[in-house]
Amino acid sequence: MHIWSRRIIIQWLLGCLLAACSGGQVGDLSYSAEARGEGNQVAVLRDGSRDKYTVKVTSAPGIGQAVLAWWGALPPHPLQFQIYTTGLENFSLTWAAQTVKVSVNATNHSVTESLQMQDHDEVAIASDSPFWIDVRIPSQTEAPYQLTAPPAFMRDAPTIWGLSWIDFYR
Repeated sequence: MHIWSRRIIIQWLLGCLLAACSGGQVGDLSYSAEARGEGNQVAVLRDGSRDKYTVKVTSAPGIGQAVLAWWGALPPHPLQFQIYTTGLENFSLTWAAQTVKVSVNATNHSVTESLQMQDHDEVAIASDSPFWIDVRIPSQTEAPYQLTAPPAFMRDAPTIWGLSWIDFYR
């Protein structure tokens, strides 16, 4: 990840602390979340019966970013993302010195993913990579896109991380 990306995450975090952003308590976890872009909302939900956490992203414009921060003990595990958009041409999960990028082809629904480490070139990854994000593509009668945080994210247990999404390239 480039220096400017880390700087943006830090600025967003400070913005969350100083400005109005959503936050709350989910189970034993306190969090804050800031969604960028008008019409974008981020909420954290917990399924107590399975002790599973979900970051729900609703995006009317189909393009946006968010930064989340967890307070206290470890971040939630397991973690899933629900993305309510009409498509998912690009989804990025950034933490520490890495960014995982997901792209779902609008025509054939194939999924491609890549990893960008701090000062290294972006490289394609396969489903056996610890950075691979499992993607469940919605049928025509269901929404949303469901993505599962990769094993590397769960292992690192970041307390601050960012998301970005684009429903289709404009």
